[in-house]
Amino acid sequence: MDVDRISFQPRLPALLEAIANAHFVAFDLELSGIQSRQFNTAKATDGTHEGKRTLQQRYEDMKDAAERYQVLQVGITCVEEDSERGLYVMRPYNFYLNPVMEERLDVERVFSYQSG
Repeated sequence: MDVDRISFQPRLPALLEAIANAHFVAFDLELSGIQSRQFNTAKATDGTHEGKRTLQQRYEDMKDAAERYQVLQVGITCVEEDSERGLYVMRPYNFYLNPVMEERLDVERVFSYQSG
């Protein structure tokens, strides 16, 4: 469900209820840029691959990206288990933080970078 400044207040009670009833909540950020890691692995100090990155390493990568790039959108998915039917019910909410993401503004996105 997309949430913007107009729909935030009316949807807030349902969002809070979904969070309260959730077995877990997933949180996602859409950024204006991204750092890439080859093979999604960590590198040892000698340059060799250590294997999968730890949760702490992933957190530090995301923290660095959030400090370097702009957060455009926040996603929250509330997941509730329906044990009677043997399934999970997911309630996603997308919060657009950057007005450039709104199609009605008809703004062209130009991505550029510089090195130095």
